[in-house]
Amino acid sequence: MPKLSSASNSQTVTRILWFHFRNLFADSLPEPDRLLKLDEMSLCGSGFSRVNTRYIRALAEAVVSGRLNLDEFHRGDDETIVGC
Repeated sequence: MPKLSSASNSQTVTRILWFHFRNLFADSLPEPDRLLKLDEMSLCGSGFSRVNTRYIRALAEAVVSGRLNLDEFHRGDDETIVGC
């Protein structure tokens, strides 16, 4: 059996997490307000750790509250985005 590089392993895990995450939202994109309606166990059940679940929820809360504008997201540096 061929060995997977850590990069391809990471990509595989990312695809699996994304698949399970998207399944929580049926046929629609995961909008921040809908994400906040999910409980922590639903997100953990899709493969995210509790820590990552908290990060995802914090980002969604920042978007819903207006502290983080996704249209401007790509222009911000890490410190600005983390500070939201």
